[in-house]
Amino acid sequence: MAELRRYSYVLHGLLPALILRGWACRVSRDPEVGDLVMLQCAPESQWLISIYRGCGPGGHYDRKHTLESLKTGELGDWHNVGFQVLDLKECSVGNRWTWTDEQFEFADKFAKAHRKADFHLNLPFIDRFDGELVHIIFRTRFGFDDIHTPVPPFAWKKISQRRLLEMLQEGESLHKSSREKATPPDGAKGER
Repeated sequence: MAELRRYSYVLHGLLPALILRGWACRVSRDPEVGDLVMLQCAPESQWLISIYRGCGPGGHYDRKHTLESLKTGELGDWHNVGFQVLDLKECSVGNRWTWTDEQFEFADKFAKAHRKADFHLNLPFIDRFDGELVHIIFRTRFGFDDIHTPVPPFAWKKISQRRLLEMLQEGESLHKSSREKATPPDGAKGER
């Protein structure tokens, strides 16, 4: 089975975090359904970094644990193994580990439109996918303000490159107007 793009993404985010933060990247608790886990006491396999999908009845080590390989998406059952639950905030993995290859392809299209528009101060980001819709937000580079402007969600599967570029440019205009409304006039004192 082919390697999924999420696997490479997670490894590039996870390895530096593990080297720099070590055990801080791990949570000491039993895995819950949906957790990103590292398999322990098991031979090297595609399930070493997996998504925990559940367990059957029995004692801790007697139970059958179902894992989804982050690398291939295959399901596998494991017995008599341990887990390290990864702290996603500490590991700086974000939510892309849940994306499909199709969503990564859209992210490539998004990056191409982003480069073409050549945004300087107002930057768009893919916030999340919600079924057939994608949610994009704009924020200001360098954290000059805390304004995050959402773009109206749109269907991401069939959008053309040209229309995506137009949507991002419209979103940038919306973000600029949001920033102008939130910024006090020159010389005015007070909180924003």
